[in-house]
Amino acid sequence: TEQAKLGALRFFRGVNDGGANCVQCHRGDAFTNERATAIGFPQVGPGMGDGADGTADFGRQRASGQAADRFKFRTPSLLNVELTPPWGHSGHTDDLFDVVRHYVLPEETFGAQLQGRTWCALPSFVATPGCNSTFNAVAANTSEAFARVQQLRFEAPADAMPGVNTFEFSPTVNGQIQAFLRTLTDPCLRDRACFGRWIPRPDEAPDEHQLNATDASGRPL
Repeated sequence: TEQAKLGALRFFRGVNDGGANCVQCHRGDAFTNERATAIGFPQVGPGMGDGADGTADFGRQRASGQAADRFKFRTPSLLNVELTPPWGHSGHTDDLFDVVRHYVLPEETFGAQLQGRTWCALPSFVATPGCNSTFNAVAANTSEAFARVQQLRFEAPADAMPGVNTFEFSPTVNGQIQAFLRTLTDPCLRDRACFGRWIPRPDEAPDEHQLNATDASGRPL
């Protein structure tokens, strides 16, 4: 569509040309450079045991042991991204609008999310005891993670999300980028009757290790 084409231009063009330079990290056939990058997504959830109180997630540093990798996370593929919410390394949002806006107005986006404790309403967090009480830790860890983004933008720009000219963006432009991202969806994946042909039934499993995923009602996913 015309919307998707306009979104593609924003996606692929550099910041100086009015784009978001998403292709800095999301490139190639799978739309990922397979590198770890600091993007400052909100540090929600119980954390991974990092930081002074164990509520942070240091990302790549947990595997490499290198302080230079703190708050870096592997760039995911964008193929079929429309169908894979919630997004972010901790699954902090199920709104693709917020994901796109984060790259343009990160402080405003995660500020709104933190104040509204929006992640606490997501299925993955709704059963977490005391989700709302984690606000102080989430706010502190998120601020530290974004400070790391700002540091790397000067010291190693390729290791952080690009700084975008906010005057070039609006909800309309956000919608255009989302329209482009939806063109990366395989139509077959919208219908289980289609993609289910490639999922072995439990009795067809090649070994006893197949994970037969179901939803809360026991229906196959």
